Amino acid sequence: MLYRRFIKSINCVRIHGPEIDSISENRSIMKNVLFVLLAGVALGMLLAPDKGSKSWNKLVDGLDDVKKKTMDEIDNLVSRGKDLASKGKSAARNAAKSW
Repeated sequence: MLYRRFIKSINCVRIHGPEIDSISENRSIMKNVLFVLLAGVALGMLLAPDKGSKSWNKLVDGLDDVKKKTMDEIDNLVSRGKDLASKGKSAARNAAKSW
């Protein structure tokens, strides 16, 4: 009985062996990615031309500009959609009257 359980456990390890290997490979890759990311952040902090607060303000100002432009474009698209919808309604009314 114990022998059968032992054989089953060996077979399970054989079946799932490649999956275990891929999991450990994924962990190794993630560790490398994290290391490179942290190294990039450290280098960026060392080589930054401005103080952190100035860089942060520039980033926030740039994002505000992008947000404003995006909202303006969305407003334009909404107004164009409303215009097209009203033209479509009037065309549908005219077509219904002619029937």
